[in-house]
Amino acid sequence: MKIKLATIVLGSIVFLSGCSKMQYNQDEIRIMKSNSFGIKGNIKINEFEYLPPKGLSQREISSSGNLPSAFTNMGIDINTRVSEIVKAELERAKNEYLITSNKNPRCQLNGVVYYLGWSSWDGDTESIISYSLEKDGITKYKKKLEYTWNRSFVDFKTSLFQSISSSIHGNFFELTDNAKFRKIISEECK
Repeated sequence: MKIKLATIVLGSIVFLSGCSKMQYNQDEIRIMKSNSFGIKGNIKINEFEYLPPKGLSQREISSSGNLPSAFTNMGIDINTRVSEIVKAELERAKNEYLITSNKNPRCQLNGVVYYLGWSSWDGDTESIISYSLEKDGITKYKKKLEYTWNRSFVDFKTSLFQSISSSIHGNFFELTDNAKFRKIISEECK
């Protein structure tokens, strides 16, 4: 029991210090389990732009868990560009929902990651992402979504990357849950 408690305390100190570097490992990522929508369409997911809070690099996420302000810019260096992680996780989520992509996709999904943060208070992970679905250079659908993955659904062994993955997947789930988005994918992105 003392060893587990010491591990939790030591891990918390590393996260709270804001000085830790972490390595992104796709094998470690938890895939959100959901009913597949079976959306039939063909889209390409482009790399999303990441606009980190002031003072953070392209490889850091906020560690405050709150919307950034001048007093909460402590970041966690995840040793990989956030935009790369977001693209990889969106691709995985897209495949999970059976949205296809081939060499000549009719539609492209672009976007901006406004916020990706981990709360040192409760372990929740929040993502704010804006999506833009385009066909032949014309925007067909645009939506900005905020999603918080509540860590209390799992045990404390959940890694930071599993939390990040769950937040991104949850955000994409909210997008694909929209009837208008599904209709555009099904009808215009074949």
